Amino acid sequence: MKYAVLQFGYNGFASFERSFQSRKFYSVNIGDNMQTLAVRNVYDLIGIPREDVVPINRDDMASYTGDKAVLVTNGCFYARSFPFPDNIVPVFIGFQTNEETVSAFAAMFKRYEPIGCRDTHTAELMRKYGIKAHTTGCLTLTLPARPAEAKGDRVYIVHGGGSGSLPTSVLAHMPAALLEGAELVFQRLTVDVFPLGSRQMRTAEKVAGSLLNDYRRKASLVVTPLHHAASPCIAAGIPVIICRRAFHSRFSYLQQLLPVYTPERFHEIDWQPAPVDVDGLKSDLVQLVAAEVKRAREGIRAG
Repeated sequence: MKYAVLQFGYNGFASFERSFQSRKFYSVNIGDNMQTLAVRNVYDLIGIPREDVVPINRDDMASYTGDKAVLVTNGCFYARSFPFPDNIVPVFIGFQTNEETVSAFAAMFKRYEPIGCRDTHTAELMRKYGIKAHTTGCLTLTLPARPAEAKGDRVYIVHGGGSGSLPTSVLAHMPAALLEGAELVFQRLTVDVFPLGSRQMRTAEKVAGSLLNDYRRKASLVVTPLHHAASPCIAAGIPVIICRRAFHSRFSYLQQLLPVYTPERFHEIDWQPAPVDVDGLKSDLVQLVAAEVKRAREGIRAG
């Protein structure tokens, strides 16, 4: 029996392919790999041997031919990822997708209900199509807290591309004492292969681990428009400010934990936020994964 974590090859990402063809490079979102680190950590917590953990490329998942594996589906999925092959047994926790995917594969999702969704919007989409669903949040919120003495002394401004670009107008509201010496972090990785192969996918995960270690050791505050900079840092016990150009439904769960500021509210930002206490949430999520993985495993044996 194997237990899978997601990797991200970006097969089928047309904008990446166009960039690669014209410029011979593009950049990928390292936040995706934060989700992989989170699932590996939860597997450790529930006693899954590391030698039994295998990677599966989210973007080539329908053609997976490896050993039968339980897959915790924490991440964003697209229609091209489906249907699941027989050798993948999904555990739906932290799942996020769009209406195109839900409508195209409603019968498949129905077989696995209830679907544990990363955000309230995805859960609402599932229910719209008659699929039982509930909101779990993202498993990056289960990443370990940093040691109490590791307070850090650095302000990180962590940004990405597209909808994750930094709204630079927020800097006009930032106290000078914080802005001076703040470190800009572009949470993306430039690559020169399309789609990513196994070596490049491993590199992206290593970069995610290195960034997370930096945040944990050095950050006194993280200012970001990125879900998967915010949630791993919340889990670590780092004060976080989320500031975005526009609200997105992917943040519909995270906004229950802390404000998601958009430009008309930048003047309201509390620049000395307290860390968010997610200890109870972490425990509940780990227990949920343990129970659902056990249920999936027993279902395989019974079958």
